[in-house]
Amino acid sequence: MHSMTGMDLIEACRKIKPQQRVLLVSGTVDENIYRNSKSKPDRFLAKPYQARQLVDLVEDLLPP
Repeated sequence: MHSMTGMDLIEACRKIKPQQRVLLVSGTVDENIYRNSKSKPDRFLAKPYQARQLVDLVEDLLPP
């Protein structure tokens, strides 16, 4: 994404759909990236990760 950051994308998505659930996945930053941000992801997953970790977090974000 050359014109925006992941945090910019979260903010833009939530302007369209405020209840949008977000899983932020990154191999270059940690949870400090959104510490002072008004738009925070619902979950964060650092790379590298195990497939089960991803599945668990996605399932956690899906509605019942």
